[in-house]
Amino acid sequence: MLMLVNADFSESKFAILRDNLTIGRHSDLSQGWYNEIGPVVIGTQLFGAFMPVIKFGLHWIIDWLLKCRDRQWTSDKYMT
Repeated sequence: MLMLVNADFSESKFAILRDNLTIGRHSDLSQGWYNEIGPVVIGTQLFGAFMPVIKFGLHWIIDWLLKCRDRQWTSDKYMT
């Protein structure tokens, strides 16, 4: 979405793009486009790469805390 917002379709052969989406600053994949959009794309990729690990860790911690609460915060694994 960010790439479409910053795109300038003034040179497009499609009239609907050319007439409605000419608000962007970059007309092509120029150095400025890469400088502005590149870090956002890389950040999104890193977020997507590490999110499953973070989600697994959070679920494990929540599950462990619920088990501790169930046994009334003792170390006896057989108490419920």
